[in-house]
Amino acid sequence: MKIEKINLILLSIVVLLLTYIAFCQPYRQEVKMRQCFDMAINLEKARHSTVNDLEVTNQDISSFQKNIFSCLSD
Repeated sequence: MKIEKINLILLSIVVLLLTYIAFCQPYRQEVKMRQCFDMAINLEKARHSTVNDLEVTNQDISSFQKNIFSCLSD
């Protein structure tokens, strides 16, 4: 009888953890990705605020990627 209760409790915990991983984590990652993307865009806009050219260089892309990766690693 006690083993059945322990198994039921463990099964409940596993189901709750799987539900959390399946539904809550992807939403949080999506929000963080959106925030990091906006931050990287704003940093690039600030870096180019005095220049009104529309040319995108490899350095711009590299800087944008570095900003996103550093934000996501936090």
